[in-house]
Amino acid sequence: MAFYCIGAYTGQVPKEEFRKITVDFTEAFAKTLREHSQKTSFCFLSGQGADQKEKSSMQFARDKGAAENYLISLKFDRLYIFRPGYIYPVTPRKEPNFSHKLMRALYKPVLKWLYPNIGISSEELAKVMVNAGINGADKIIFENKALRAAITL
Repeated sequence: MAFYCIGAYTGQVPKEEFRKITVDFTEAFAKTLREHSQKTSFCFLSGQGADQKEKSSMQFARDKGAAENYLISLKFDRLYIFRPGYIYPVTPRKEPNFSHKLMRALYKPVLKWLYPNIGISSEELAKVMVNAGINGADKIIFENKALRAAITL
């Protein structure tokens, strides 16, 4: 079983580096894993808005969609793709930009209650991913709303 959660924030690295981290690293890891393990579960942390048509004007969406397409083509025994919206970091950290600072400040007291499907905490996301990886799931792609619904399972 593999949990693949490597990523970078859009705008924090050059576009070429973002694609390398998002697509190339994912492909290299998944290909090696698939070659050495015929029966495995692969849990991939993607993101809300991933575009499997790879036509989006947003690089994040195109690149996440490309990574998802590659994983699907490998035909893992079990593949789960998780597309959270905002991931509320439970552990304090230095936020990468102003929008993340704002989201962190507003998420728990306001946004979580007004827009319950806007995001998920890092702990809740981990719980859903581990549960699917260990116990299986009835779907491949978990959009943010499905992630929130699966928290109680």
